[in-house]
Amino acid sequence: MKSKNADLNTKKSDSTDGMEWFVLRDENKFGPFSFHEILQMLQTKEIFEYDYVWNKAELESWKLVSEIPSFASEKIKGLRPAGQPQVEEVFFRRRHARAKYGASILIHNNKEVWRGQSLELSSGGAGLILNTDSIQNGDSLFLHFKAGDGVPPFNATCRIVSKKTINGSSVRYGVKFTNISVVIQTAIKKFTKGAA
Repeated sequence: MKSKNADLNTKKSDSTDGMEWFVLRDENKFGPFSFHEILQMLQTKEIFEYDYVWNKAELESWKLVSEIPSFASEKIKGLRPAGQPQVEEVFFRRRHARAKYGASILIHNNKEVWRGQSLELSSGGAGLILNTDSIQNGDSLFLHFKAGDGVPPFNATCRIVSKKTINGSSVRYGVKFTNISVVIQTAIKKFTKGAA
């Protein structure tokens, strides 16, 4: 099994922006990385909003990626039209095709149960809406999807990779599947291909 830190160990910094960033995960430090390398690792899900980063010039201590304005999704989206070659390399086509998918879902962590609604689905993960903010980035959860749009009902385990409050009370979560059957993955791929 590939370590989640393996990719971080092989990265080399191009440091084109002059700023050296470091990543802290499980008490291990990785780096230095350039700003653009951190952006690319966020896009490829090598690091997440719940990982810690630091740089000598701007930060006194380690901070969550989600706490740093430079890595806010709105700020990153604003960089794309700038036409800078090193920024263009950061953005890529998604690994898994996604499609809108509105199914009811039960979520639990073996302690609490929540009801939610899916927004989008891919064979690698999903976008969900829940009326709780108690789930945190990095948490592992069990998902039970009801059938919808030609996809049979299915179960999966996942990890929360993003969290954003919308409309004051609802929270949009991005999840990455960590365990899902091959049969269901195939059905989802067929669904997302047909919806594209």
